[in-house]
Parts: sequence; C-alpha cells; structure tokens
Amino acid sequence: MINVTLSKRQTDDFGSGYFGAGRGSRTHNGIDYACFAGSTVLSPVRGVVTILGYPYADDFDYRYVQVTDNDGLRHRIFYCLPSCSVGDVVCKGDGIGEAQDISARYDTEDKKMNNHIHYEILDSTNSYLNPEDITHGT
Repeated sequence: MINVTLSKRQTDDFGSGYFGAGRGSRTHNGIDYACFAGSTVLSPVRGVVTILGYPYADDFDYRYVQVTDNDGLRHRIFYCLPSCSVGDVVCKGDGIGEAQDISARYDTEDKKMNNHIHYEILDSTNSYLNPEDITHGT
C-alpha cells in the first residue's frame, strides 16, 4: 500500500476505517489508510495484477487494483488510479497507482470524509480477511 506504517483513517462523519467497523446494516470489510490524493500506492504483496476494477457501479471515476498472491488471496486497493496492467507481476513495494481523492465523492456541506485508500483481502471462499492478520511476503 502506500505505507503500512501510516495511520488508519480516523473516525469522521462517515465512520471509522478499521476492519469490522459498523456501516449501517453492514460491516467494513477492510482497513482504510489515510493518505493524500496523488500519493503513490505500493503493492502490499508480491503477485499478479488480476483486476483493474471500479468500486462503484454508478461512478467510473474511481478505481481499484487487485493483486492476487501465490496463496490465491486477492488483495484489493480501492481509490487507486492504476499505473499497472492486468497480467503485470508486481513485488511488494512496487508502485501500482496513485491515490485518488475519495473525499471529493463524499464531502457535503454537513459531512466530511478523510481521504484514504481502502485495503481488503478476499480468500478463495470470498470471505474477507483482516489485513492486519495476514503476514505479507516479499
């Protein structure tokens, strides 16, 4: 990711950035890391870029990058404008894109969201894993 030593997104008007945080009728399936828009996003693992997707069906401005590691875990980094292509082999720490300004989508007159990237991991059963519980290889 950008740098896992950076802080998690602090609680704002839209909630908290920790794994399992409440989101109304659902829970947050990843961890949000605070960052500045335009920051270089680094791959959290060695693997293959398998998807360059869109987190919102109604807004194709925002993107995500999925890197699948050797164990088949799918690491998704949301709000990342890709600088890589599907099929690229990346190492942990390689640049994969640029952090987007997600706060622009959510900021209103009465509510503000702290800018961040979202990092989630899915296993082969499509279960979400807490990124803090996964040891990232090189």
